Amino acid sequence: MVKRQASAQGASFQLVNRKKGFWPVNRIQKILQKTRSEIFCEYGSLSSSSSTIAPTPQLHSTSSAQSIPSQLIGHAELKENDYLLSNNGGYRAYMQGDGNFVLYVGPLSKSNALWSSKTAGRGYPPYRLWVQGDNNLVVYDVHSKALWSSGTAGKGTKPARLIMQDDGNLVLYDASSRALWSSKTARS
Repeated sequence: MVKRQASAQGASFQLVNRKKGFWPVNRIQKILQKTRSEIFCEYGSLSSSSSTIAPTPQLHSTSSAQSIPSQLIGHAELKENDYLLSNNGGYRAYMQGDGNFVLYVGPLSKSNALWSSKTAGRGYPPYRLWVQGDNNLVVYDVHSKALWSSGTAGKGTKPARLIMQDDGNLVLYDASSRALWSSKTARS
């Protein structure tokens, strides 16, 4: 599989060679681990019929995506193995496959965890972190059972946004930029 980068109207796209030319990749469907430590992505939602390439907003997965967001805005989710990355690259808020939502400094390892939702092993996979329309931040399992929440339902103005800040603090802000919840992990 040959990958190429392209850009249109200021957006960046990844193109994949699929026997009949290069097609835009619209979303990562799943990550497959191959032999040794090589990780490849299997892509879905490909289209060769469109004459224009329109970007699909995506969250960063632990595969090799090009653009990693630092925030989620109302009605958005982090799925398993997706994460938010601070703009300075020093901190990440990671929705793990075991159901735990964890804030890390530097590389992903237990020794670098600053905060967690303490939801590992609870409920049933797949898990997701959801910034709800009522401004509550919630970790859900596959059966939509809430495993953890920020306790901010109905507080502040809508929509809320979750930001992984450069100081290491993960903060849920309302639309008026008032902090509704934080991980209390700011570092100087």
